[in-house]
Amino acid sequence: LMIQGPAGLGKTTAVELALKALNRQAKALGSYSTPLHLFNFLADNPDSLILVDDVAGVFQSSIAMAILKAATGTLEGPRRVAWGSTRAQTVKDEFEFSGKIIFICNSFPDGPDAEAIRSRSISYDLSFTKDIASKMLLDAASNVAHYPDTELAVRVAKFLNKKRSAKNSD
Repeated sequence: LMIQGPAGLGKTTAVELALKALNRQAKALGSYSTPLHLFNFLADNPDSLILVDDVAGVFQSSIAMAILKAATGTLEGPRRVAWGSTRAQTVKDEFEFSGKIIFICNSFPDGPDAEAIRSRSISYDLSFTKDIASKMLLDAASNVAHYPDTELAVRVAKFLNKKRSAKNSD
């Protein structure tokens, strides 16, 4: 699963709430990861649900992208992930990854490696215009199931829409 959209949208919170509602646990990859760390993390958690949330550098590394391509390679059959370096400090030389990965990111790169991973994912791009964001906020504020005092919620939504800067609403 790949969820992409602007910072501050609530992507991580939404995924965490969904996992909690489903009573599922995910293993979170840290905020920085080298390709070797990514390989070892997947090797240590080959059957797990992995949460890759804004991990700096992973998408810019051709080695990390190759690891992710191997881990997401096929729906059926083994997904073999191997490390072929002579100086490797890996926990294993290779392993079979049968888990799932959720990517949460502000942006995902273009290019052949990225397209290969995107093609193997259910992908949601949550980018939208300022007008759509304003409408969504007002619609949410008007929902009596979430806000019994919809009059106050709508006033707050209108205030936020007025104060919102172009920088954090694009």
